[in-house]
Parts: sequence; C-alpha cells; structure tokens
Amino acid sequence: ITVNGSGLYDRVQEKMLFEAKIPCKEAIRLCHFVRRYGTMFDCYLEGHGYMELHFYERIDEYCVEALRSMVRATRKPVEDLPAFIEEHGDVQKVQMFFLDMELRARAFRELAEAFPDMLATSSIVNNIEVNIREANKGAALTRLCGLLGIDMAETVAFGDGGNDVTLLQAAGTGVAMANACEEALAAADAVTLSNAEDGIAEHLEKYVL
Repeated sequence: ITVNGSGLYDRVQEKMLFEAKIPCKEAIRLCHFVRRYGTMFDCYLEGHGYMELHFYERIDEYCVEALRSMVRATRKPVEDLPAFIEEHGDVQKVQMFFLDMELRARAFRELAEAFPDMLATSSIVNNIEVNIREANKGAALTRLCGLLGIDMAETVAFGDGGNDVTLLQAAGTGVAMANACEEALAAADAVTLSNAEDGIAEHLEKYVL
C-alpha cells in the first residue's frame, strides 16, 4: 500500500494493481490554492516527491531535525510545481508543511470546503496531506485483502497518525501506538507501546505469534 492508499503495488510482478490519483487539472488547482498560505508544499507523482527549489532550500526551517534528511533525500527540486504537474500528469498526493498551527487548522477547514472530492489527513504534527477521496489506507487494505483472499477480520493494522485512521477502522484489529495522535487513538481497538518502545513487536509477540 503506497502513498496513503493511492496505490497497490505488487513487488513480485513489479506492477501497480490499483491507483487513485488526483487528476492533473485538479492537482494544479490545488497547488494554486495552497500557495496562498505561503507555506512549503510538494507533491508525489509516480512514486517520487517534488517541490519547488525555493522550498527545497528551506527544508530545515519547516521540518523537525529527525525528518530533514529523509525529506531532502525523497524530494527533487523543480522550478515551478504546477507547470511540472501539467507536463507529467496526475498526482498521488499534495502535501503541505506549516510553521503556524492556526494557519494549518484554517487550511484543513478551507480545503474540505474547496475540494470536497479530496481527503485531507496528517502524518506529523505540522503537515497536511491531500489525496483523492478514494485513496485512503482503509480502502486500500480492503482492496488488498480482496485480491489476496484474506478475510478482513483476520487483519491487524498499526498506526499513529491521522492518515492511519481509516486503516485502523477497516482492519479486523486496529492498534494505535501509545504516542499516536488523538484521532488514531480514538479509531483503534487497542493501544500498544510507543514507536520508540517497539510497540508493533510487543503487540505481535503478545497476541499474534
């Protein structure tokens, strides 16, 4: 399951089994919409991250230290992101990073009103991730189990962010990490130890293995 459920990828056959992307024109409109917040944003397209060069040079300003090297390594700088999208096509996800949390809260509300066919979630405290509504982890898990012939009741899923809520709700057993956000904790059937305490291993060893 990739990019918040926007795709299912078969590693054995090396091919996509399912994709749910933001159409090119809507992705461009979304970029122009989020630009007005004056905050750093990027997009995922064909499994790669892209952001404008002037934002790429400010990654340290917008990302906590633990994420900086990862974000820098997984983003490719471009001059004009909407123009790049227009040239390359549909987008898997558009993401924003905020320094002002009140502005982030406002953006959540305004995105829901302006783009009702899209789903805004979050994986870290200062970001917003926007996918087409059909692209969410819960729906992707359901599709994957259908392809594999696995009963949903037999699945266990782990999560800690807002983008994991649909996954935790859809799984037979949804398990939140102890340090998960409030939305993930509320959606889970159980809570395990934190990410730093090997919470997934703790739950699997206790209840699955």
